[in-house]
Amino acid sequence: MDKIKPYNHLSDPYNIFLKEEENWLHFTNPQQLISVDKTEDIIAALNEIEGLVNKNNWYAAGFLSYEAASAFDSALQIHTDTDFPLLWFGLYEKPQIISLESPTSQFEELNWELSVDRKTYKLALKKIKAYIANAQTYQVNYTLRLLAEFKGDPWNFFRYLTQFQNQNAGYIDTGRYVICSASPELFFQLEGETLTCRPMKGTRERGRTTAEDRKQAQLLKESEKNQAENVMIVDMIRNDIGRIAKVGSVQVPDLFSTEQYFTLWQMTSTITAKTNSPISDIFSALFPPASITGAPKVSTMRIIKELETTPRRIYTGSIGYIGPNRKAKFNVAIRTALIDLENQIVEYGVGGGIVWDSIIKEEYAEAILKARVVTEQTPKFSLFETMYWSPEKGYFLRNKHVARLLDSAHYFNFDISKQDLEKLLDHISLKFKTPQRIKLLLDKFGRLTSEIKSYQYKENQPVLNIYLAKDFVNSSNIFLFHKTTHRVVYTNAQDAIEKDIKIGTNEIFDVLLYNENEELTEFTVGNLVVEISGKLYTPPVNCGLLPGTFRALLLETNKVLEKVIKIKQGISWEMAATFEDNSLDFIFIDCDHNYASIKKDISAYLPKLRIGGMISGHDFREAAIGNGVKQAVQEAFGKSFEVFNDVWYKVSGILNQQVEQRRPEIEEEFLKELEEMKEDIPRVTKSLWQRLKELIR
Repeated sequence: MDKIKPYNHLSDPYNIFLKEEENWLHFTNPQQLISVDKTEDIIAALNEIEGLVNKNNWYAAGFLSYEAASAFDSALQIHTDTDFPLLWFGLYEKPQIISLESPTSQFEELNWELSVDRKTYKLALKKIKAYIANAQTYQVNYTLRLLAEFKGDPWNFFRYLTQFQNQNAGYIDTGRYVICSASPELFFQLEGETLTCRPMKGTRERGRTTAEDRKQAQLLKESEKNQAENVMIVDMIRNDIGRIAKVGSVQVPDLFSTEQYFTLWQMTSTITAKTNSPISDIFSALFPPASITGAPKVSTMRIIKELETTPRRIYTGSIGYIGPNRKAKFNVAIRTALIDLENQIVEYGVGGGIVWDSIIKEEYAEAILKARVVTEQTPKFSLFETMYWSPEKGYFLRNKHVARLLDSAHYFNFDISKQDLEKLLDHISLKFKTPQRIKLLLDKFGRLTSEIKSYQYKENQPVLNIYLAKDFVNSSNIFLFHKTTHRVVYTNAQDAIEKDIKIGTNEIFDVLLYNENEELTEFTVGNLVVEISGKLYTPPVNCGLLPGTFRALLLETNKVLEKVIKIKQGISWEMAATFEDNSLDFIFIDCDHNYASIKKDISAYLPKLRIGGMISGHDFREAAIGNGVKQAVQEAFGKSFEVFNDVWYKVSGILNQQVEQRRPEIEEEFLKELEEMKEDIPRVTKSLWQRLKELIR
């Protein structure tokens, strides 16, 4: 298979790219162009096109605009449009089968403006409900347009638009106009006598995690409203397709399926039939697609013309090709941008099916959701896991790291198998002799790479200071829940603090994040554990945080419980962070809200953690966690502080040994150190020693 060479629409017009299964069909150097701007010429043009295809063994690739509908039934009302073709096809030799590489850069951000404001949208939906109440329609597919100035590269825009959603995508360069379609919906496919339609009706937003996502898909599948909308369209298509089908051949083999896309779930159904009808008759029976008009089609299109003040053009029309031997495939041109190169304008349509029980606020939100593919740039990213390997134990928490990577790969539809992942981990560890830090990266094409660094534990880490983030993170951000190379939310939090203090120095180690509800979530490099009233808690994942692998172990072993933790909650806290990156794997950091509480209990909790230092704090409300640990400890223990410090790091070193093997000699040595510590610092509470003894055993 060939890769497409760099393509320039200015020097090489009339190129067409259409998605075909996992590859792309590239049509270039047309033998003939056919363009129609009068409705009375459309059927004749389709017949001519099919005749040329069969006679010369050519392929015809192009489109019909939504306004072509009246050519097939004069009762179908549309807006007139003198600037945009009603039909446009190029006739080509056999297309080249190619693959497309991902865009190397993001397209320039566009300033989109809605053609309809919220007030107008609300009034339109009220009118639709009035028409439904009067039995003039059952469902109306009401749409609006987004418009923006466009001076960029259409080809780069198309590649960006289709990198995550391209099942029925298409790119058409007509010279003045360039069509960039990321449509997921099949209008019809013809293979000999078999005609297949797969309408798409019913939408629900993706969940943030795999578990949430499965629930969203199930809610969509079970939604009575979405089922009603979907089956209404299915019945319309069954009726339409029956006009050209062989008697008894119309079937519905699949009803209410859910399909996953980058930002949303869609409900689809499949209708099939047998037919010998020509292409012009198939379009006459089915066009425009029922899923983008409503029911019944004639009266509903009259309502659409009244409420929508501009022509739809290619939006909700159809893009595709006709090939020899009764082979054809056309999409429903949704998720489609039309670029007018002459006037430097791009328009993009969005909409949805409105029924009697539609909630206006939810319908407007759904329309905006569908627009996210162009209004919010989807970053290019890889998934990754950072793992620790030692000669004694191999990969620490290997199964949990593998499971998390596979879970996120499933969520983002990255191609990877557990077998390939395990095989790579085994292979790269063959050469290891000393402890290593391994960063495993997976891109959306299933390519696995690794970065390996020698690992050394840092003895006698200094006191580590933490600052509260200056602004909240939005818990709806999906990148908070998956370990990816797209870390903007974390770098933004760090940058806001680094305007005053350099992160990674003794002044500040990291930033503690919180969400829009003032709930603590995590650090930028690790999870959070807080002690409240003698119990250890970690924020629930749904607050907006990464489900850490060590965090999962602590929850499974009941060392930690989940609890929503507000910024201002409690007077005395101790916080721990389980870090999963760099040389800070599984550091326990003791933290307290004020000096008095530090005096009461400076503890080393969470067994089998590497203890690297302490965090102290004095006021969350002032966003100033840090400062004064050493002073507070000195106040508590006076001249014994130096003794305490020496013993503390001695105990830390013992804990860093192979505690998991629970060797009696390690227990014995540790308990001995505890007793020495108790003698040197008599003011420390007895509960500390008892807790440490219980944990080591």
